[in-house]
Amino acid sequence: MKKGIVGVLLLYLMLFDVSNRAWAQSDDSDLYIFGFSQVLLNSKSIEFEIFPGNGIPSPLKMNSKANSFALHQVNLFFQKAINDQTTFFLNIEASGSYSSKTPSGNLEIPEGWISFKLNDHLELKTGLLLPRFNNLTEINNRLPLLPYLIRPLMYESLLSNLVSSEDYRPKNAYIQLTGIRDITTNYSFDYAFYIGNAEDSFLSSVQAGDVEDTEEAATLYLGENLNTALLYGSRFGIENTYQTFKVGISLTYDEENRKKPINSFFRLPALTTPIMGEIPRYRVGLDFSFSIRNFSFESEYMGVFHDHRKVREIPAFRNANLNKKFYYTNLTYTFENDLYVFGFFSRNRDQTYEFVAPGSPSNAGLSALSGGGGWRINDVTVLKIQYLTSLARQNNYLDYSIRFLTIGISTIF
Repeated sequence: MKKGIVGVLLLYLMLFDVSNRAWAQSDDSDLYIFGFSQVLLNSKSIEFEIFPGNGIPSPLKMNSKANSFALHQVNLFFQKAINDQTTFFLNIEASGSYSSKTPSGNLEIPEGWISFKLNDHLELKTGLLLPRFNNLTEINNRLPLLPYLIRPLMYESLLSNLVSSEDYRPKNAYIQLTGIRDITTNYSFDYAFYIGNAEDSFLSSVQAGDVEDTEEAATLYLGENLNTALLYGSRFGIENTYQTFKVGISLTYDEENRKKPINSFFRLPALTTPIMGEIPRYRVGLDFSFSIRNFSFESEYMGVFHDHRKVREIPAFRNANLNKKFYYTNLTYTFENDLYVFGFFSRNRDQTYEFVAPGSPSNAGLSALSGGGGWRINDVTVLKIQYLTSLARQNNYLDYSIRFLTIGISTIF
């Protein structure tokens, strides 16, 4: 581990040099380029045991330990003020030590939009953008601003194979109208309405002309939305002038894709959910955060509800329930010398599990408990350490636990 810490510090020195040169060349009249990066050393331990019965033919047990460096995530932003009312913005994101040669990690453009300032209180964005759904959705790629290295489950790319975060929160939108109005001298009311595509599983993954795939025979281009239903969403919130208090409620409507069997990885690898079609889905999000003296508190809730009426008309699906929920809470305390400590707890519950495996406990899901701290070395660099443990709760079908000890450096450049 000591050798790993030395390696992380050397990477920090290189990133710090790049950061200084990036800040030195900024010019408000030109294209503004900036970004965030996070490098980490992760020590991982996994214990996994599946018990036979209920469709599982034989027991399976696994223990695994690993140490690995990673360029956890890099976001490169391009911003250009076209005129007083119009701004262009582009975000390029690489995660998991992205390499097309290996291959490893992912490279994507999560944002690419133009904003139009309609008046002092109203703004319109068009293009690919992050929708306003809870507070952390918009800022989860600003890694140096977050106290932790490994983010809560629904926001962490390293844990994306455990659950599908898009089941709980929308991934993107294409048109968004936002506004803000003063309530009092110190408080304002903000709101947003947006429209986007349905979840990624509806997007075409075949080239036009590959007609042997009958489901996607009408594809015109890769990534085309093959569902008639779109995503509709909104958020309403209150925030104070000093940005020390924020509360909001978020709502979305779209459809969940159940046109193919889905394997429930971390719970029951031998079982899949059946084909049900396209099911109307409603998401509700609540976020609350505040700062007082040296304490900072943040918490979020996501509830996912489905219209099961058509599904339950089929006798075999009479008891179907696909609803889900997730919440997390984090508390951070900052000392006077730029040192801080934090702790967070998160929990998800997926009632699909009860339908797939009758008799399973109603609160089956994943819990995560994490704690750590950091040192803000300067205005652009943070050294962090974190311990996280995650396990399957009250599950009669398996025991599953994962532990992370992670050291890393976050940098603004």
